[in-house]
Amino acid sequence: MDFNAIEHLKTLICRLPGDEQMRARSAFSPAASLLVMEEVFWKLGGKMMGGDALRQALEERGRVASAQPPPTAKCPRCGKPSRFHRCRERKLESTVGQVSYRRPEYLCTRCKTVAPLDAELGVKAGEKRSPRLAEAVDRLAKDIPYEDAVEEVQRWTGCRPSHSTARR
Repeated sequence: MDFNAIEHLKTLICRLPGDEQMRARSAFSPAASLLVMEEVFWKLGGKMMGGDALRQALEERGRVASAQPPPTAKCPRCGKPSRFHRCRERKLESTVGQVSYRRPEYLCTRCKTVAPLDAELGVKAGEKRSPRLAEAVDRLAKDIPYEDAVEEVQRWTGCRPSHSTARR
């Protein structure tokens, strides 16, 4: 049987200071954003175990969302009804390396292709970085040249955002 990094990280929550335990528990919720999951899993398990847990959590969220997608869904951008189109894999660079998940895509007459799971996770359309990686690069790039920002992100996370990712 495969090692369950998520269950192992749940056992580590009690080691956090009291005020951080509530936020850590929220990362294990089925409605948790990718930003919260990535932050908490990294804090609890570092790059390796946190990365494994993040990949497992996203795989499960994608499996559930793609299992029997409803024929219609509310567009997360404009609120209009959209119809199911297909299930497709989404890949992102993150602070723990590349992560991916499968999600249903819907066609909205106003917004074109939309993916409600992306909206639930807090991932912007067309974005190639996880919200946490985007925040790290963006914060650094405000103060230093983007090449240096990329190097700093790689130094701290072990993940090297692509040249074009850092420029965004």
